[in-house]
Order: sequence, then structure tokens, then C-alpha cells
Amino acid sequence: MEVYVCVWCGRTLKLDSRGCWVHPGGALYIQRCERCGAEVDAFPYPDKCPVCGGRLLDDHCALPRRMSLVGERQAGGLGHTPRARTSL
Repeated sequence: MEVYVCVWCGRTLKLDSRGCWVHPGGALYIQRCERCGAEVDAFPYPDKCPVCGGRLLDDHCALPRRMSLVGERQAGGLGHTPRARTSL
């Protein structure tokens, strides 16, 4: 079986009803609070941070990478740890 994970954050992605890749909460973009740093994965997008009420900024867009569950299980899991950012 194959799954798709986000190249930027490692979260498992899914296809929405329009055929777009989205994060688990249904959002195309992950937003980050400029005050407390909280990550928000919600759709519809909230107006402010649910943790502190601060301003949310787009952090990254869902970018799928195909992974084989069989290979990942042998390697020790799906690796849901954030990856270091690199310039494209």
C-alpha cells in the first residue's frame, strides 16, 4: 500500500473532493502563528490563532511525496518529524 506525505512537514496527505492534496485537517496550507508559533491545519481557515489569538501566516502548501507503507514500516515508521527547510 502507498501513502502520500507532505515533503515539508511529513504529515499524511489525502485527496479532497476536488482532487487536491490537503493536510489531515482539510487545509491546503499549514498556517503558523506569528506570536506563539502554533501550527494550524484547519479548513475553513481560522481568522486568528486558536491558542493565543495571534495573527496566522501561511507556512507551507501541501506537497505530496509517495511512500510505500511496507518499506516505511521496515525502516521504522512514517517519519512524521518536520524536515529542515531548503530553498527551492
